[in-house]
Amino acid sequence: MNLDLQILSFSSILASIVSSVFFILVWRLNPNMPGIGLWLLAVIGQPISTALTALRDIIPNWISILVSNSISMWSLLLIYLGARVFFGKQNKNWKIFLLTTCTFIPVFSYFIYIEPNIIARIYIAYAYSFVFICLSGHCAFSLKSDKQTIGSKIYGFICLFIAAVVIVRLLTLGIFDVTVKLYELSISNFFGPFLAYFVPSAITLSVFILCYEKRELDVKKLELTATQEVKLKNNMLTTLSHELRTPLNGIVGLAQLMKPKVNDKSLIDDLNTIIKSGNNLATLSTNILEYAVSESKNIHLKPANINVMSLISELSHLLTPMAKNKDLTLNITAPSDFPESLLIDADKLHSILINLVDNAIKYTDEGTITIHAHYQKQINAQYLITLSVSDTGSGMSEEEQSSLLLPFARAEQVLSKQQGSGVGLALTTKLLQAMDSTLEVSSQLHVGTKMAFSILCDKGAPNPITKQPANALLQALNILLVEDGQLNIDVVTAMLVKNQHSVHCATTGQQAIAMCINTQFDLILLDMQLPDCHGTEVLSEIRSQGWNINTPVIVLTAAVTPKDKAIYNQLPVSSVVEKPIMEDTLALAISASQSQTFNIAESTGTSAKPVIFDCGPFIFLQSNLSKQQLNLEIQKLPEYISTSLSTILELDDEKLIDKHLHKLTSYIGQFGMLQLAKAIQQLDVSSFERKQFILNSINPLVDISITNLMHYFEVHND
Repeated sequence: MNLDLQILSFSSILASIVSSVFFILVWRLNPNMPGIGLWLLAVIGQPISTALTALRDIIPNWISILVSNSISMWSLLLIYLGARVFFGKQNKNWKIFLLTTCTFIPVFSYFIYIEPNIIARIYIAYAYSFVFICLSGHCAFSLKSDKQTIGSKIYGFICLFIAAVVIVRLLTLGIFDVTVKLYELSISNFFGPFLAYFVPSAITLSVFILCYEKRELDVKKLELTATQEVKLKNNMLTTLSHELRTPLNGIVGLAQLMKPKVNDKSLIDDLNTIIKSGNNLATLSTNILEYAVSESKNIHLKPANINVMSLISELSHLLTPMAKNKDLTLNITAPSDFPESLLIDADKLHSILINLVDNAIKYTDEGTITIHAHYQKQINAQYLITLSVSDTGSGMSEEEQSSLLLPFARAEQVLSKQQGSGVGLALTTKLLQAMDSTLEVSSQLHVGTKMAFSILCDKGAPNPITKQPANALLQALNILLVEDGQLNIDVVTAMLVKNQHSVHCATTGQQAIAMCINTQFDLILLDMQLPDCHGTEVLSEIRSQGWNINTPVIVLTAAVTPKDKAIYNQLPVSSVVEKPIMEDTLALAISASQSQTFNIAESTGTSAKPVIFDCGPFIFLQSNLSKQQLNLEIQKLPEYISTSLSTILELDDEKLIDKHLHKLTSYIGQFGMLQLAKAIQQLDVSSFERKQFILNSINPLVDISITNLMHYFEVHND
């Protein structure tokens, strides 16, 4: 029996050593974790204390009794101090350590040498242990509810269990005889080995869980901080772009209006320079916005049927004046049988090419810029087209080529001579990645540079439709201009009056709504940023009452982020014209609007436009629900949609957002409101500071969709 208890004691020592080794590994993985160094000393101290106690009668009593109990007390004290540091109560308090040492050692020594009393020593040692382990548990349990974790609760309960064992040990002093010899079989001798095994093992396990949770929380905090920084950056860039485009609209607009009034060729050239410079500045702001968005989310492609060579010719026509200013020649080479029609995202391809050509012109002082197109026919009616832009410019060293595609990077040897942000090629790289392509750069210093890329695309339909110039014979229209900036009002009004249009102005949203109720207009030009409300609110009111429910609306805006564009594309408007407003662009939009007049529902009793409402899904509901039930569900729709959207915009978890979006769009789809369902599904609800803007942008489509639904229900309610 004696041997069994001795084996138990040494087994506890071995187990606590294993726990100490495991804790050292935890410490090595988390060296900077608050309090972990103190916990490491505490866990290492436990097997040392137990080993010294086990060697009683082999080593001097002052070591096996005084030193071993002191180390045990210090170990539990360090557990408490480590908990204080980890749970953020306060920093290490070495005064407690010194005060404890100065009181424990003299008192404990008194009952060893002056008046030997083992019961008194047990009471003293376990009393100190009880106090420190309770204080350690209190550090975990006193955390605020939002900061408590599973790990902190486990740590606290382990401390409570150890404290309970200590109390039981103290209670046994009055029930069982105290055994003086170390390895005699007794209740009192079982507590030491048990605590020697349990304390380091349990503390090691709980600290491991705490460290794991702390790392996870730190990672989430970093992700949240990064997300907030991206949002802050994007908001700043959006605001900057908007504030930049507003005065640009006045500068570029006035320059366009002045051109017909000037006969001096040099002045006309100066005005053209002003217009082009303004557009270049607007393009730069767009590039920066698109690059910022491309960093935070995926780029979505919109392939369309286009003529690539026509796109290149238009781009060449646009940039030729810029090249001529430097006495450069801009050439286009391509095989005569280059495919006329291909399915490619025209906007993305245009951005890529204009960045490459613009970059080549900037860094070439003499010679030529060549745009070359080549193609290889693939299987399944696909083509691999290769486009390259080569120049005879300054070229680049290998070191400069390695950092060329980084944002805001530029070739050093011409850095002082050329202007530019360095963001164009970085954006180009992002766009090509979205198109499953890469930019290949070959350059020789002082010789020139060639940049090329290849895109795999499908064959398009024959004879792709190209943009036609605005109809110069378009009849005079009665137009409402809703704009608060006086300079913008003057510029746009002059452009419209020049083409014989009649213009009425409203400088606030409420003034525009009032005018639309009492006056029929042929066209409404609507700015989005108004002093009293957002343009989407005005649009919602216009579409719900008065004489202009069906009047085409053209949005004028300086907010041109991809997110804004996505929202505007879902609105019941004819088109969106970006500021600065180009006269030709506005004329094209006006011409297009007159052939795309928006109709909510015809009075003949036929159903509304299928793009807004599809009666197929609704007919299924009609066949399964009574007229009264269906009418009740339709009446509840506006509130249900509004409440659901508000709930979605308050959520943080992407999975929950997707779940609620799917539920809402599925419900709406059952009523045949397919465009509304699609618009809601495509909404970007990650920007919570834009909540009201998102709600306002979708409300007009909600109103129109429900109006179409109710109209169909009234006509086909039998």
